[in-house]
Amino acid sequence: MTALPPGQAHGTTGSTHGMTTGSTGGSTGGGADGGTDGSTDGGGPDEDAPALVCSARGCREGAHWGVRWNNPRLHAPARRKVWLACPEHRTSLEEYLAVRGFWKDTLPVAELPEDEGPGGPR
Repeated sequence: MTALPPGQAHGTTGSTHGMTTGSTGGSTGGGADGGTDGSTDGGGPDEDAPALVCSARGCREGAHWGVRWNNPRLHAPARRKVWLACPEHRTSLEEYLAVRGFWKDTLPVAELPEDEGPGGPR
């Protein structure tokens, strides 16, 4: 099972939070509500919601960082999963993954490789 930050429930926005990626595919976008368009009530996009939302539980802030990781027991070595992070939650997400030996690196969202950003492989 994929490791999650403390308090996270499996099943929110795929198997991880925010955005998953890698050489074997994944889904992109979304926040804690599982939507990819920023909608929170099914009534259409929330015009005030950022395009990319932090993956930390309950956070609705815009994502500035892509925290890249992989679980070597589940993923090929080259695969990178991505949790999106706002400045406030970047360190806590990195530490959570690092303690488990999963954290690989962190990049600004704008510098994520094309196949790991919005619109990447699904």
